[in-house]
Amino acid sequence: MRASVNPLIRRLRSAGVTDRGGITLTELEAVVSAAADCAQAEILTPEIDTIVWEEVSARTSDDSAFSVSFGVLMVLAGIIAAIAVVTNNPVLIVGAMIVSPDYGPMAALSVAVVNRAWGPAWRSFRALAFGFPMAALAAFLLTLAARGLGRIPEAYLDGQRPLTVVC
Repeated sequence: MRASVNPLIRRLRSAGVTDRGGITLTELEAVVSAAADCAQAEILTPEIDTIVWEEVSARTSDDSAFSVSFGVLMVLAGIIAAIAVVTNNPVLIVGAMIVSPDYGPMAALSVAVVNRAWGPAWRSFRALAFGFPMAALAAFLLTLAARGLGRIPEAYLDGQRPLTVVC
């Protein structure tokens, strides 16, 4: 039962299990047990709504650090987004969101802050703090080059910018 996992992990940690060995979590596909069904009926939170924080932390921490590939993908996402805005192409906006690897560090930062895990939070924040400015700088430089080469569409220069209209 998922509802008992977090308290169990806390007890195992306080007993020193992680100092002498490890804790491995495996999600069960099916449990056939009348006792488990009775215990589940007594829990107020539905099983599907129970969050196992160790599992979430493990899944999000894998993609939370800055790397060369993270930086390259952020730069590509910034370039694609700049082209999308200048050419008024919403499909490219979605493409930039798909290419951007910011979801991993954003999720890891959120989980780390909730769990007060400041080391992983700082690692995720650093990835985002380097990645977003890199994407913005790439977009700026591409737009500057396109403007210098006369490649910005006339409609954009005339103020027809439906993707960036402020209401």
